[in-house]
Amino acid sequence: MKKFLTNIFLYIGSILFVLFLFECSLYTQENEFSYKKHYIETHLNDIKVLTLGSSLFEISVDPSLIGESIFNGNLSGIGNIYKNSATYQMAVNYVPRMKNLEVLIVPFPLNDAYAGSDDWKYEDSPASKTFKCLMVKYLHILTDPRDIVYWSEILNSSMDYIGRFQHSNKENRMCDSLGFVSLNRELVNRKKDWDKPTGATIELKPREETSYVIKAYCDIAEICKANNVKFICIATPYHQNRINQIPQQMINDYLYVVSTIKKKHPEVTFYNFTDDKRFTSNDFQDPVHLNNNGAKKFSKILKKEILSW
Repeated sequence: MKKFLTNIFLYIGSILFVLFLFECSLYTQENEFSYKKHYIETHLNDIKVLTLGSSLFEISVDPSLIGESIFNGNLSGIGNIYKNSATYQMAVNYVPRMKNLEVLIVPFPLNDAYAGSDDWKYEDSPASKTFKCLMVKYLHILTDPRDIVYWSEILNSSMDYIGRFQHSNKENRMCDSLGFVSLNRELVNRKKDWDKPTGATIELKPREETSYVIKAYCDIAEICKANNVKFICIATPYHQNRINQIPQQMINDYLYVVSTIKKKHPEVTFYNFTDDKRFTSNDFQDPVHLNNNGAKKFSKILKKEILSW
Protein backbone atom coordinates (compact mmCIF):
# COMPACT_ATOMS: atom_id res chain seq x y z
CA MET A 1 0.00 0.00 0.00
CA LYS A 2 2.83 2.36 0.88
CA LYS A 3 4.52 1.69 -2.46
CA PHE A 4 1.23 2.26 -4.27
CA LEU A 5 0.74 5.65 -2.60
CA THR A 6 4.34 6.60 -3.34
CA ASN A 7 3.84 5.80 -7.02
CA ILE A 8 0.65 7.85 -7.07
CA PHE A 9 2.43 10.84 -5.54
CA LEU A 10 5.32 10.48 -7.99
CA TYR A 11 2.91 10.28 -10.90
CA ILE A 12 0.98 13.37 -9.79
CA GLY A 13 4.23 15.18 -9.05
CA SER A 14 5.54 14.38 -12.53
CA ILE A 15 2.39 15.73 -14.15
CA LEU A 16 2.54 18.92 -12.08
CA PHE A 17 6.22 19.37 -12.96
CA VAL A 18 5.49 19.00 -16.68
CA LEU A 19 2.63 21.50 -16.42
CA PHE A 20 4.92 23.92 -14.60
CA LEU A 21 7.54 23.61 -17.36
CA PHE A 22 4.82 24.25 -19.94
CA GLU A 23 3.69 27.37 -18.04
CA CYS A 24 7.30 28.57 -18.02
CA SER A 25 7.69 27.91 -21.74
CA LEU A 26 4.55 29.95 -22.43
CA TYR A 27 6.13 32.78 -20.48
CA THR A 28 8.88 32.97 -23.10
CA GLN A 29 6.36 33.47 -25.93
CA GLU A 30 5.76 37.16 -26.51
CA ASN A 31 2.25 38.59 -26.33
CA GLU A 32 0.81 42.10 -26.26
CA PHE A 33 1.01 42.35 -22.47
CA SER A 34 4.63 41.27 -22.20
CA TYR A 35 5.64 43.34 -25.26
CA LYS A 36 4.16 46.59 -23.96
CA LYS A 37 5.63 46.12 -20.50
CA HIS A 38 9.07 45.44 -21.99
CA TYR A 39 8.82 48.36 -24.44
CA ILE A 40 7.91 50.89 -21.76
CA GLU A 41 10.59 49.68 -19.36
CA THR A 42 13.29 49.77 -22.04
CA HIS A 43 12.20 53.19 -23.37
CA LEU A 44 11.58 55.04 -20.12
CA ASN A 45 13.69 57.98 -21.27
CA ASP A 46 12.48 57.97 -24.88
CA ILE A 47 8.69 58.19 -24.54
CA LYS A 48 7.32 61.73 -24.41
CA VAL A 49 3.61 60.93 -24.79
CA LEU A 50 2.18 57.81 -23.15
CA THR A 51 -1.39 56.57 -23.39
CA LEU A 52 -2.60 54.11 -20.75
CA GLY A 53 -5.99 52.49 -20.44
CA SER A 54 -8.27 49.85 -21.92
CA SER A 55 -9.30 48.71 -25.39
CA LEU A 56 -11.04 52.07 -25.96
CA PHE A 57 -7.59 53.52 -26.72
CA GLU A 58 -5.80 50.30 -27.64
CA ILE A 59 -7.59 50.17 -31.01
CA SER A 60 -8.17 53.92 -31.40
CA VAL A 61 -4.78 55.60 -30.92
CA ASP A 62 -2.29 55.05 -33.75
CA PRO A 63 1.01 56.70 -32.75
CA SER A 64 2.31 56.50 -36.33
CA LEU A 65 -0.34 59.07 -37.34
CA ILE A 66 0.38 61.43 -34.44
CA GLY A 67 4.10 61.99 -34.05
CA GLU A 68 7.38 60.76 -32.64
CA SER A 69 8.08 59.47 -29.13
CA ILE A 70 4.47 58.36 -28.58
CA PHE A 71 3.53 54.91 -27.30
CA ASN A 72 0.16 53.20 -27.04
CA GLY A 73 0.38 51.31 -23.74
CA ASN A 74 -3.32 50.45 -23.58
CA LEU A 75 -4.43 46.86 -23.05
CA SER A 76 -7.77 45.09 -23.36
CA GLY A 77 -9.40 44.02 -20.15
CA ILE A 78 -7.28 45.96 -17.63
CA GLY A 79 -9.77 48.75 -17.01
CA ASN A 80 -9.20 52.49 -16.99
CA ILE A 81 -8.04 54.51 -13.97
CA TYR A 82 -9.95 53.59 -10.81
CA LYS A 83 -9.09 52.35 -7.36
CA ASN A 84 -6.40 49.67 -7.89
CA SER A 85 -6.90 48.92 -11.58
CA ALA A 86 -3.92 47.77 -13.62
CA THR A 87 -3.95 51.08 -15.49
CA TYR A 88 -3.74 52.93 -12.17
CA GLN A 89 -0.84 50.71 -11.07
CA MET A 90 1.01 51.23 -14.36
CA ALA A 91 0.65 55.02 -14.13
CA VAL A 92 1.87 55.06 -10.52
CA ASN A 93 4.80 52.82 -11.45
CA TYR A 94 5.96 54.39 -14.71
CA VAL A 95 5.26 58.14 -14.68
CA PRO A 96 7.82 59.01 -11.94
CA ARG A 97 10.48 56.96 -13.75
CA MET A 98 9.99 58.48 -17.22
CA LYS A 99 12.30 61.50 -17.10
CA ASN A 100 11.32 62.90 -20.52
CA LEU A 101 7.61 62.17 -20.35
CA GLU A 102 5.57 65.26 -21.22
CA VAL A 103 2.02 63.96 -21.50
CA LEU A 104 -0.04 61.11 -20.03
CA ILE A 105 -3.34 60.47 -21.82
CA VAL A 106 -6.03 58.14 -20.46
CA PRO A 107 -9.56 57.29 -21.57
CA PHE A 108 -12.32 58.43 -19.23
CA PRO A 109 -15.65 57.31 -20.78
CA LEU A 110 -19.05 58.35 -19.42
CA ASN A 111 -19.82 54.95 -17.92
CA ASP A 112 -16.68 55.03 -15.73
CA ALA A 113 -18.22 57.40 -13.19
CA TYR A 114 -18.63 54.62 -10.63
CA ALA A 115 -15.61 52.56 -11.67
CA GLY A 116 -13.86 50.70 -8.86
CA SER A 117 -16.72 50.98 -6.38
CA ASP A 118 -17.32 47.22 -6.18
CA ASP A 119 -15.52 44.83 -3.86
CA TRP A 120 -12.89 42.48 -5.30
CA LYS A 121 -14.35 40.33 -8.03
CA TYR A 122 -13.73 39.42 -11.63
CA GLU A 123 -16.27 38.37 -14.18
CA ASP A 124 -16.06 34.61 -14.56
CA SER A 125 -15.97 34.47 -18.35
CA PRO A 126 -13.22 33.00 -20.57
CA ALA A 127 -12.25 36.42 -21.96
CA SER A 128 -12.20 38.12 -18.56
CA LYS A 129 -10.18 35.36 -16.94
CA THR A 130 -7.73 35.47 -19.83
CA PHE A 131 -7.15 39.22 -19.45
CA LYS A 132 -6.77 38.85 -15.70
CA CYS A 133 -4.28 36.03 -16.18
CA LEU A 134 -2.19 38.06 -18.65
CA MET A 135 -2.23 41.03 -16.28
CA VAL A 136 -1.00 38.96 -13.33
CA LYS A 137 1.51 36.80 -15.19
CA TYR A 138 3.01 39.28 -17.63
CA LEU A 139 2.47 42.73 -16.10
CA HIS A 140 3.23 41.37 -12.62
CA ILE A 141 0.30 43.37 -11.26
CA LEU A 142 -1.81 42.00 -8.44
CA THR A 143 -4.50 44.51 -7.55
CA ASP A 144 -5.50 42.16 -4.74
CA PRO A 145 -3.52 39.31 -3.10
CA ARG A 146 -6.20 36.90 -4.26
CA ASP A 147 -5.28 37.69 -7.88
CA ILE A 148 -2.47 35.11 -7.62
CA VAL A 149 -5.05 32.43 -8.47
CA TYR A 150 -5.07 33.80 -12.03
CA TRP A 151 -1.34 33.24 -12.66
CA SER A 152 -1.74 29.89 -14.43
CA GLU A 153 -2.57 30.16 -18.12
CA ILE A 154 -3.56 26.51 -18.24
CA LEU A 155 -6.29 27.16 -15.69
CA ASN A 156 -7.35 30.65 -16.69
CA SER A 157 -6.38 31.60 -20.24
CA SER A 158 -8.31 30.78 -23.39
CA MET A 159 -5.44 31.75 -25.68
CA ASP A 160 -4.25 29.30 -28.32
CA TYR A 161 -1.30 27.65 -26.56
CA ILE A 162 0.14 25.66 -29.46
CA GLY A 163 -0.43 28.47 -31.93
CA ARG A 164 1.83 30.75 -29.91
CA PHE A 165 4.74 28.38 -30.54
CA GLN A 166 3.96 28.22 -34.25
CA HIS A 167 3.79 31.98 -34.84
CA SER A 168 6.42 34.70 -34.64
CA ASN A 169 6.62 37.11 -31.74
CA LYS A 170 5.27 39.88 -34.00
CA GLU A 171 2.20 37.79 -34.82
CA ASN A 172 1.67 36.78 -31.19
CA ARG A 173 1.76 40.30 -29.80
CA MET A 174 -0.96 41.46 -32.26
CA CYS A 175 0.02 45.14 -31.93
CA ASP A 176 2.47 47.09 -34.06
CA SER A 177 5.82 48.29 -32.71
CA LEU A 178 4.21 51.40 -31.16
CA GLY A 179 1.42 49.47 -29.46
CA PHE A 180 -1.49 50.14 -31.83
CA VAL A 181 -3.86 47.21 -32.40
CA SER A 182 -5.41 47.28 -35.84
CA LEU A 183 -8.76 45.50 -36.03
CA ASN A 184 -8.01 44.83 -39.68
CA ARG A 185 -11.65 44.22 -40.45
CA GLU A 186 -13.73 45.54 -43.32
CA LEU A 187 -17.09 47.09 -42.57
CA VAL A 188 -18.82 44.20 -44.32
CA ASN A 189 -17.42 41.82 -41.69
CA ARG A 190 -19.12 43.54 -38.78
CA LYS A 191 -21.74 41.48 -37.05
CA LYS A 192 -25.25 41.96 -38.35
CA ASP A 193 -26.37 43.61 -35.11
CA TRP A 194 -23.04 45.36 -34.44
CA ASP A 195 -24.73 48.66 -33.56
CA LYS A 196 -27.06 47.19 -30.95
CA PRO A 197 -26.22 48.00 -27.30
CA THR A 198 -24.58 45.02 -25.63
CA GLY A 199 -24.16 43.90 -22.04
CA ALA A 200 -26.33 44.43 -19.01
CA THR A 201 -28.32 47.58 -18.46
CA ILE A 202 -26.12 50.32 -17.04
CA GLU A 203 -26.40 50.27 -13.26
CA LEU A 204 -26.88 53.58 -11.50
CA LYS A 205 -25.34 54.07 -8.07
CA PRO A 206 -25.43 56.75 -5.36
CA ARG A 207 -23.21 59.73 -6.19
CA GLU A 208 -21.06 58.84 -3.18
CA GLU A 209 -19.82 55.86 -5.20
CA THR A 210 -17.95 58.26 -7.50
CA SER A 211 -15.44 58.90 -4.70
CA TYR A 212 -13.37 55.88 -5.82
CA VAL A 213 -12.72 57.17 -9.31
CA ILE A 214 -12.24 60.76 -8.07
CA LYS A 215 -9.54 59.66 -5.65
CA ALA A 216 -7.80 57.55 -8.29
CA TYR A 217 -7.66 60.37 -10.84
CA CYS A 218 -6.51 62.84 -8.18
CA ASP A 219 -3.74 60.43 -7.18
CA ILE A 220 -2.50 60.29 -10.77
CA ALA A 221 -2.89 64.05 -11.12
CA GLU A 222 -0.64 64.54 -8.08
CA ILE A 223 2.00 62.25 -9.56
CA CYS A 224 1.86 63.99 -12.92
CA LYS A 225 2.09 67.42 -11.33
CA ALA A 226 5.05 66.37 -9.22
CA ASN A 227 6.84 65.14 -12.34
CA ASN A 228 5.84 68.06 -14.59
CA VAL A 229 3.69 65.83 -16.82
CA LYS A 230 0.52 67.10 -18.46
CA PHE A 231 -2.45 64.86 -17.54
CA ILE A 232 -5.17 64.54 -20.20
CA CYS A 233 -8.41 62.57 -19.84
CA ILE A 234 -10.59 61.79 -22.85
CA ALA A 235 -14.13 60.50 -23.24
CA THR A 236 -13.93 58.50 -26.46
CA PRO A 237 -16.59 58.58 -29.20
CA TYR A 238 -19.67 56.40 -28.75
CA HIS A 239 -22.19 55.28 -31.32
CA GLN A 240 -25.53 57.07 -30.96
CA ASN A 241 -27.26 53.86 -29.88
CA ARG A 242 -24.90 53.57 -26.93
CA ILE A 243 -25.35 57.24 -26.04
CA ASN A 244 -29.12 56.76 -26.01
CA GLN A 245 -28.63 53.94 -23.49
CA ILE A 246 -26.82 56.13 -20.93
CA PRO A 247 -29.17 57.53 -18.24
CA GLN A 248 -29.10 61.27 -17.60
CA GLN A 249 -28.19 60.63 -13.97
CA MET A 250 -24.99 58.91 -15.05
CA ILE A 251 -24.11 61.83 -17.30
CA ASN A 252 -24.74 64.22 -14.41
CA ASP A 253 -22.58 62.11 -12.09
CA TYR A 254 -19.82 61.99 -14.72
CA LEU A 255 -19.88 65.80 -15.01
CA TYR A 256 -19.78 65.98 -11.21
CA VAL A 257 -16.67 63.77 -11.18
CA VAL A 258 -14.97 65.95 -13.80
CA SER A 259 -15.80 69.20 -12.00
CA THR A 260 -14.65 67.79 -8.64
CA ILE A 261 -11.31 66.70 -10.09
CA LYS A 262 -10.90 70.06 -11.83
CA LYS A 263 -11.49 71.92 -8.56
CA LYS A 264 -8.73 69.95 -6.88
CA HIS A 265 -6.45 69.83 -9.91
CA PRO A 266 -7.22 72.61 -12.43
CA GLU A 267 -4.17 71.58 -14.42
CA VAL A 268 -5.89 68.36 -15.56
CA THR A 269 -7.44 68.65 -19.02
CA PHE A 270 -10.65 66.85 -20.03
CA TYR A 271 -11.93 66.32 -23.56
CA ASN A 272 -15.35 64.86 -24.34
CA PHE A 273 -15.75 63.28 -27.78
CA THR A 274 -18.66 61.04 -26.75
CA ASP A 275 -21.18 62.64 -29.09
CA ASP A 276 -18.74 64.11 -31.61
CA LYS A 277 -20.66 64.33 -34.88
CA ARG A 278 -17.49 63.86 -36.92
CA PHE A 279 -17.78 60.13 -36.13
CA THR A 280 -20.37 58.25 -38.14
CA SER A 281 -21.54 54.63 -38.22
CA ASN A 282 -18.70 53.84 -40.64
CA ASP A 283 -16.20 54.66 -37.86
CA PHE A 284 -17.41 52.06 -35.34
CA GLN A 285 -16.81 48.35 -34.91
CA ASP A 286 -19.39 48.17 -32.13
CA PRO A 287 -21.29 50.80 -30.08
CA VAL A 288 -18.23 51.73 -27.96
CA HIS A 289 -15.17 50.77 -30.04
CA LEU A 290 -13.86 52.48 -33.14
CA ASN A 291 -12.75 50.51 -36.19
CA ASN A 292 -9.72 51.34 -38.34
CA ASN A 293 -11.58 54.19 -40.06
CA GLY A 294 -12.47 55.68 -36.69
CA ALA A 295 -8.95 55.12 -35.33
CA LYS A 296 -7.43 57.12 -38.18
CA LYS A 297 -9.90 59.94 -37.63
CA PHE A 298 -9.46 59.93 -33.84
CA SER A 299 -5.65 59.82 -34.05
CA LYS A 300 -5.59 62.79 -36.42
CA ILE A 301 -7.86 64.72 -34.05
CA LEU A 302 -5.47 63.95 -31.17
CA LYS A 303 -2.58 65.28 -33.22
CA LYS A 304 -4.31 68.44 -34.46
CA GLU A 305 -6.45 69.45 -31.48
CA ILE A 306 -4.74 68.02 -28.39
CA LEU A 307 -1.05 67.45 -29.11
CA SER A 308 -0.46 70.41 -31.40
CA TRP A 309 1.76 72.49 -29.10
